[in-house]
Amino acid sequence: MRVVCVAVVALGCTSCTTHEFVCHTSDQCVDGSGQGTCEATSFCSFPDPTCTSQRRYGELAGDGLASQCVDSANLVLNGTCDDDTTNWIAFQSTVSLSTTARTGSHSCMVCDAGFPDFTMDDDQPTVASADPGNMFLGQAWVRTAPGAAIPTRVYLEIRDATTQNGDASNMVSVDDTWQQVTLVHGVTMTTQPVEVLIAGGTSASSTNPCFLVDDITLVRVE
Repeated sequence: MRVVCVAVVALGCTSCTTHEFVCHTSDQCVDGSGQGTCEATSFCSFPDPTCTSQRRYGELAGDGLASQCVDSANLVLNGTCDDDTTNWIAFQSTVSLSTTARTGSHSCMVCDAGFPDFTMDDDQPTVASADPGNMFLGQAWVRTAPGAAIPTRVYLEIRDATTQNGDASNMVSVDDTWQQVTLVHGVTMTTQPVEVLIAGGTSASSTNPCFLVDDITLVRVE
């Protein structure tokens, strides 16, 4: 769980019990005389010429990102579903386009096909090959689908394709506002592909609940 420190700079928070700083704007990211950037992860990064992106997360970044280089290259194909559902397949679900979008013109709508758990999976592994120890940051934005029944939970999962070792994000109870799900996944055991899926769960599968997902990203954390 993230704890937000109020009225403090990014250098620390003496009154908080957790060493994590969540930013909302870049002017909150100050390290001495250096100005940082509030990344999409809501954590601060600061200039570092040794990183490919020229930015490194600060020591107070959470989700395993502290002191890691920022990688802004999104590895997900068609993470916005703006034109079609290319790159995505349905598992125990149906996948279609919705004109209710967080950004752009469309999002993906994922509806249960009568099962307790249902997912939208990448058609081919998002990462063709990753080595043990490689780290990836996954993020997506989810909400209810207008006029549809509501699933009990929605979350993002990243998993190693060969060993099926995976990590799940925070599980959210979706409503009519866009909520972010995020996680960091580390590849284990052997060189293998990495898969991305967005999952829903329900205790009332007969109602065929649906959720929307938009702006799906997966970036390499150096």
